[in-house]
Amino acid sequence: MNKQTRDIAVLLGSLALLGIVAFFALRQPAPPTPAAPPAASAPAAPDAATAAQDAAKKAANGHVGWLTDDLRNNDVIAKLAPTVKAGRDPFKDFRGHVITNTDHQQNTPSVPAPKPGAGTGTKLPFILPLEKEHVVVKTLTWITPRMLAKTYDLHKLAVTLVAGSVPGSVVIRGLNPDFDSAVSLVGELDIAPPVPTFELSGVVTSGAERYAALRANGHYYTVMEGEAIPHLGWRVTRISAGSVRLDKGKQTVQLRLSGGSPS
Repeated sequence: MNKQTRDIAVLLGSLALLGIVAFFALRQPAPPTPAAPPAASAPAAPDAATAAQDAAKKAANGHVGWLTDDLRNNDVIAKLAPTVKAGRDPFKDFRGHVITNTDHQQNTPSVPAPKPGAGTGTKLPFILPLEKEHVVVKTLTWITPRMLAKTYDLHKLAVTLVAGSVPGSVVIRGLNPDFDSAVSLVGELDIAPPVPTFELSGVVTSGAERYAALRANGHYYTVMEGEAIPHLGWRVTRISAGSVRLDKGKQTVQLRLSGGSPS
């Protein structure tokens, strides 16, 4: 027997076995069919009283709600109540009760009222007032505003320095302690410089021209009347037969031929 014949025999045997099993299964009695539940009877048509009650409930449902304001007035209930002809009055729970906002705010935390005399002993934190800006006007005699501004920069003073309305004056603005330091520096810097050591050597007068030969700090100068001594800033304002007058700002020096000390 070859392989093909053997496969056919196995297939036929399987079909025969399945047929036997199906035969015995069909001979067993079928399980009883469960009885169908009794058909529900159709609802009876509502009578006129029930229809009126349903209509009243629907009308009330249109007004009932925690957030509506209609039920706050008993007149609305009084108008709807007569429409109920029979059964339980659906407005019985609402009649005589006016809904207010307090009914919906029961869970809102309330702030307790202060006790008598409370708060009288409370101490508030002390707050320092804002310091007012200080302003002062100073007149400079021996230094310039630029020299003063450079000095403020060197000392890192947080002040404002502007020119004043009067020539030679400055306006200083700022807060303490820088303001006090800035004002103090003006007094320290704006002072008369030391007077050089002058000595009058001679006076030359030739017609309208007049010359003065003098020595300042060891250096010799010949200066005409009205000219300034180089690099010193002192000016020869007047030359007479035996004296010379020198001026610088508010400083004045009078020299005589007899000596070199200023007078």
